[in-house]
Amino acid sequence: MTAQKSTLFIEVIVAYDIADNKARRKLHDGLLNLGLYDIQKSVFWGRLNQAERKAITRLFSQLLQKDDRALILPAQMYKAVTAGDCFGYQEDSFVEKRSEII
Repeated sequence: MTAQKSTLFIEVIVAYDIADNKARRKLHDGLLNLGLYDIQKSVFWGRLNQAERKAITRLFSQLLQKDDRALILPAQMYKAVTAGDCFGYQEDSFVEKRSEII
C-alpha cells in the first residue's frame, strides 16, 4: 500500500500543550473540523491545504496563552511507519480517510 501524494496538500503533525480546558477543547474541536485525526492526546495528523494551515495558525493565535505551546510540523508518517520508526501504529494508520474533491 502506498500513500497518495498531492501537491495541494501537505502532511502535518499538530501538537499542543494548553493549560486551559476550554481553550484546549476548542482547539481539539477546531482541528477535527479541519479534517485532522487525533492520534494521541493533544497530537493530530493529517493533510492540509494552505487555507487550512492558516486556519490552524489563527486558532493558535486566538486560543493560546503566554505559557501554552503548539506546533505544526511537516510529516511523512507513512514513510516513518514503514521504516520502523513508529510503534503501535500500522501502515494504514496514516492513510487519508476523507475524500478530496478535485
